[in-house]
Amino acid sequence: MNEWIIVNIIVLLAAALQAITGSGFAIMATPFLLIVMESRECILISIFLSFLIAIIMTPQIRQHVDWTLFRRIAAGSLAGAPIGLWLFISLPLAAIKLTVAIVVLIVSAFTLWSWFFPANHAGASSFRRYRKFVEISTGMAAGLLTVSIGMPGVPLALYFAQGHIGKEQIRSTTLAFFIVIYIISIALQGLAGQIDSGTVLSTLKLIPATVAGIAVGARLFGKFKQRTFQLLINLTLVYTGLHMLFSAL
Repeated sequence: MNEWIIVNIIVLLAAALQAITGSGFAIMATPFLLIVMESRECILISIFLSFLIAIIMTPQIRQHVDWTLFRRIAAGSLAGAPIGLWLFISLPLAAIKLTVAIVVLIVSAFTLWSWFFPANHAGASSFRRYRKFVEISTGMAAGLLTVSIGMPGVPLALYFAQGHIGKEQIRSTTLAFFIVIYIISIALQGLAGQIDSGTVLSTLKLIPATVAGIAVGARLFGKFKQRTFQLLINLTLVYTGLHMLFSAL
């Protein structure tokens, strides 16, 4: 099968996942694109397309944004983003693939564990004492991971696993934050000369698949048993992460 057809299928499925669950485009698209394209360009493409998805989806659900959380994670991301840029420029492709593989496996393992063993939130009062620090640190980690490997959702997923915030706020706050961190990421990558015309052209070619994926996901939303769907996605990611890990070593 033509490489470009495979890339379009990956983007369409990842965009559908984003529309169904509210997150997951980068964690789904980036590892598969790295395998197919064998280039760090796919991280920039993932950032551009994730930014587009956030712009399309956020206006529909902006009324549910937790603005206090949003401000804290956005502030933290300003500190983490420059470190992420340094890593993106400094790391060879093999190291980037290894990093993505490890992140994917950690998130998949954590999600699968939560799926089978729901969290006990007895320590919620202790969490609230350090909430501001935790949220700023989460934003810093998200900024670092966005610019370096295009995956801002990983620290947010771990933070939201504390279970102290509703699913509507999770979805809305995450998408609103994505707009900010992707703007920061694109600006830093552009100033550092990492974005060329080829990357922009490739992104433009993938916009139809992205929009189609959002439309498909919106139609399927509510028809899927989300927990079962997420289980299948995470099992797929475990396989992908292991494949990337062994190929990078």
